[in-house]
Amino acid sequence: MSGWNLGVKWRKFNKEKFFYEKSIYLRNGLGLVESLALSDDETEIVLSKHLQGGETLADSFERTGEFTMREVSIIRLSEETGTIGEAFRGLYEDLKEERELSGKIRTVLIYPGILIAAVLFFLYAAAYYLVPPIHEMISGISGGNAILDLMMAFTSAVPASVSGMACLGIMAFAIRCIMDREKVFALVLGRKKAEYGEMMFIKEFNKLVSGGMDVCRAAELLDDGVFKGQGLMARLTRGEGLSDAFRKEGFSELLLSYIHMAEQTGDLPSALESYVANRRTWFEDYLKRKTALVEPMAVILMGLAVLASASVILLPMLDAYEAL
Repeated sequence: MSGWNLGVKWRKFNKEKFFYEKSIYLRNGLGLVESLALSDDETEIVLSKHLQGGETLADSFERTGEFTMREVSIIRLSEETGTIGEAFRGLYEDLKEERELSGKIRTVLIYPGILIAAVLFFLYAAAYYLVPPIHEMISGISGGNAILDLMMAFTSAVPASVSGMACLGIMAFAIRCIMDREKVFALVLGRKKAEYGEMMFIKEFNKLVSGGMDVCRAAELLDDGVFKGQGLMARLTRGEGLSDAFRKEGFSELLLSYIHMAEQTGDLPSALESYVANRRTWFEDYLKRKTALVEPMAVILMGLAVLASASVILLPMLDAYEAL
């Protein structure tokens, strides 16, 4: 899965756009080398030079360093079968779907993020601009208040500029985390992240198998550190059945039921495609439910912060009024 982040370096090369444009050119009869010549993108220029130098399509893509092993493998298969245009279109659709799902997950955090930023701003303004005059007034009436004294001690020890920079740092860190897809997935999906990872593993595995790649080779290419593709490959190579191999590598019972169905029907790609469609629908509904819960919780958090700030300000004033 490709990622996106903030503060490190924006990627200039847009793979989604690349695969979409080239699939259109190929569908309309324009060769890949000719279509690359129309672009002034640095990566496409390098790719064109490799192709003109006599390298294979897959090797040229791999040498650019911009494409994943799975993408290179799909391109290699399409080169052998003569379905390059269809492969490019499929890769574009995969990247588009991944981007849209990432956007949905990130959107879950935008609203609570705005509210938390508002809470930080309110607390900062209250501590440095509301508490001092109230403390001075209360001190003249009742001789002081423990809560206000504590707040004044904090603001005296920590200058407003330092607190302001700290608040900005917290917000910048939060924005950076939101732009880091892996962190967002971990935060929003929680314990379901492993199930999402399984779905993406099977989706890519099925892409390779459907393209004609051997299941052992496909498993080896997709070793992602979470689902051990090489372990799966080793079990399949030793002659273990699909169900047993997937079960021993820690895949879910739901997936195993689809694998068992594939063993009965002899149609593995269709079974895996059904599994991916099932999980994709489930995760879309899960995100909707998550959004419905996160927004009220963010509002409650905002209300609690306002209540706490109001208590710090109003309670000493009431105490001073009673002391008159």
